[in-house]
Amino acid sequence: MLYREKEITSLKQAYQGMQQTGNMQLRFICGEAGSGKTVLANMFMDEMSENAEQALFVSSYCGIRSEYNIPYQPFKELLKQLLQDVNNNTEEKTRKEKVKDSLAFCGKMLLEHAPDLVGNFIPGVSILSAIGQNIFKDKEEPKPLGFVEESKILEQYVDAIRAIAAKYKLVLFIDDLQWIDNASVNLFYQLVVGLQNSPVLIIGCYRSTDIDITLNGEKHPMTKLITEVKILRGNVFINLDAQSEEERKTLMNRMLDTEPNIYDTQFRERLFKHTNGNPLFVNELVNLLKEEGMIIRNNDGIWMNNASLQWKSYPVRIEGIIQERIGRLEDSLVETLSHASVQGYNFIAQVLSKTMGESERDVLMTLSKTLQKQHHLVNEDNCIRSNHGMVSHFNFSNYIFQQYLYQELSMTQRMMLHSDIAGIMEDFFKENIEEVSADIARHYEMSGEYGKAIRYIRITIENMMRISAYQDATNLIKKGLSLLDGASEIQDREKEKLYFLVKLCICIRSTKGWGNAEVEEVHNQAAALSEKLEDYSYTGTIRFGIWAIQLAKLELDKCLELAGSYLEGSRKTGDIKTEKSALITYINTLFWMGRLQEMPDMLNAYAELEQAGNSPKENTLNLTFYEMFSILLAVEQNNSEQIELFKNRLVEKTKQPNSCFIQTVAYQALTWQAYLQGNNGDMEKYANALIEISQKYNFVFYTAIAMLFQGVCMAKQDVQSGFDSVEKGYRMLREQSASEATSMHSIYRMAGAQCLLEGNRADLFEHFIDAGIQCSKKKNERVYLADLYMLKGIYFQRNNQPEKASDCFRQALEAARNSGSVRAGHLINQLTN
Repeated sequence: MLYREKEITSLKQAYQGMQQTGNMQLRFICGEAGSGKTVLANMFMDEMSENAEQALFVSSYCGIRSEYNIPYQPFKELLKQLLQDVNNNTEEKTRKEKVKDSLAFCGKMLLEHAPDLVGNFIPGVSILSAIGQNIFKDKEEPKPLGFVEESKILEQYVDAIRAIAAKYKLVLFIDDLQWIDNASVNLFYQLVVGLQNSPVLIIGCYRSTDIDITLNGEKHPMTKLITEVKILRGNVFINLDAQSEEERKTLMNRMLDTEPNIYDTQFRERLFKHTNGNPLFVNELVNLLKEEGMIIRNNDGIWMNNASLQWKSYPVRIEGIIQERIGRLEDSLVETLSHASVQGYNFIAQVLSKTMGESERDVLMTLSKTLQKQHHLVNEDNCIRSNHGMVSHFNFSNYIFQQYLYQELSMTQRMMLHSDIAGIMEDFFKENIEEVSADIARHYEMSGEYGKAIRYIRITIENMMRISAYQDATNLIKKGLSLLDGASEIQDREKEKLYFLVKLCICIRSTKGWGNAEVEEVHNQAAALSEKLEDYSYTGTIRFGIWAIQLAKLELDKCLELAGSYLEGSRKTGDIKTEKSALITYINTLFWMGRLQEMPDMLNAYAELEQAGNSPKENTLNLTFYEMFSILLAVEQNNSEQIELFKNRLVEKTKQPNSCFIQTVAYQALTWQAYLQGNNGDMEKYANALIEISQKYNFVFYTAIAMLFQGVCMAKQDVQSGFDSVEKGYRMLREQSASEATSMHSIYRMAGAQCLLEGNRADLFEHFIDAGIQCSKKKNERVYLADLYMLKGIYFQRNNQPEKASDCFRQALEAARNSGSVRAGHLINQLTN
């Protein structure tokens, strides 16, 4: 069946390169619909897997885009296949043992290298129960579901694949990338970058025409990935659209010649003219001609064409051929396919048997024997054993078949079937409903049962947010809000709306940043509705959000008022976790306002909650912020004992591999402390570590902060480069907050001024430092006001202007006394004595 030698050769070269070098290889197959992308990839996969030793071949596909798309779904499916148990029909005992060995090894690597993905990401409960005897032999059961940061998902997924590839060479195939979700694009890129030294071959297929289409005014998510791949990997693309007419004719003839035939030249020429050599069109038209008796077998069993064939009577578009083929099926077969089409491109035979009211055995026979082998309209996919028995997955041989059959049903038929399917799936998957909640929600929406749809939309949103898929969750939240007005069966729609608004607050601030206008608008809507309903279930989330929005604008007076209200409210409810968050907001605000004398009481209150017997003892992000502000206060108080205590704690935080965000905050604190104490060696070391980890996990805010501190280090060698780094870092912070002055403003002015002092840049210094002082006074951000005046005094001192220097030092000393900064006061006294 080799009729694409050039393309197959390219894939084989990649496979051999992966085997010989032990390095990752990549191939993208692109082309229009029906150009044979999937067939080409599957031919290669089938041929290579036949005799492969110590190699695993797995494949998945992306579903048609909708709000119900599951984030990372194609990559979840890849892992599920690596973890899928041995099929009972496996004939060879040796082969069965090999599969069991690979299953056990993959499961072990998953638990060791990606523990947070088990249960949260993959596999589902049904998969875990199937493989449990292999994986959990010497391990504890997986921990309960919990929140997983996107960075952790990317890191652990890559680590798990790398660990598996250390024993088994891997071929990963993902089809229909034109429908890939945003989260999966990020993971795909991390695989390309992170597996460069691992024996893995990744193959991806996509429709080239679909990639050029904008989505909601934005470029297709694959566009950036393709650009990055071209930079990193060069020409790894197999373009099926770039074939000449001669190549397309050759391909068509080789397709025809896969079976013995005596088709005449005229038939071949007319077939090419009618189909333009499109492989899907060729295949489906030939199938139709066979069904109609226009192509028949002679007495020797060889195919031949009818010389009287009238080509004008056949459609010139693939959609028309599909219609002709479906129209010639028996009514019972059309009914089966129509019921399946309502499930979607992929469907479950057991669910189909219930909507059809037929036995599971009869439906499976119809699908596999008649519709697959005889008519080539469906394909059998994987089969999984669950608590309900077998779950047999099938798919249509092409999306066009499914879409045509679905559109042929009346609106009433569709709605009734969607409702039936949703109810059947509720019962069938009741023990692991989270795995199919998105499908159930979609079916209930399509049936017009919006109240039931919203129930499962909520479950799906929680699943998405648990794996940090905030953009996908945002789209689905907005879908839920749009359905509320029509959900007559929901008694308290406003309370339901409050739930969606609060979730939207969390999602959009995670994707758009605190300074975005929509973020503030949604938080205010949620706050107003909460007050109206007198429902304070989400008060902590809403108040923290509104506080953080004001902090991004550097509106510190408002921040203090909000933090106080937040703290008072949390103490009334007795919610310790919320009280801790409220205390951190209060401590944070006091620090930037330069009210250092008030911080110890608040820090002690936090420490008491942490030590309380009924307080959660988790190593939380709040605890890391507590330690950061504790060390910063200790620096301002020149308390060396406390500095050493909290420095050791923060260093330990940097060694915790399972919490990259906590590591990042810890590195920020250590860099900051070293900067304030003038320890340039430590500052450079920690700033480099901070920028490395923040760039690795795309923590833009912390990358920007690292650049501020790095600028000071760089200025020792090159003043302009150092100042440019400081400017770029703060520009990134302003972009995040959509504000001219935002958090870390004082540090930005201090760092920039030090760079300019280092180079004696009088042309820029005075304006730069004065703008910083004015902003700090206007915004009441006074924690480092003394340092800004001191730097200005040093500048005048160096430029032989003693009176101006003395005046600046006087103002600096006054600011230090007002804030309670012993450190700044000590430095000023050294300069003036």
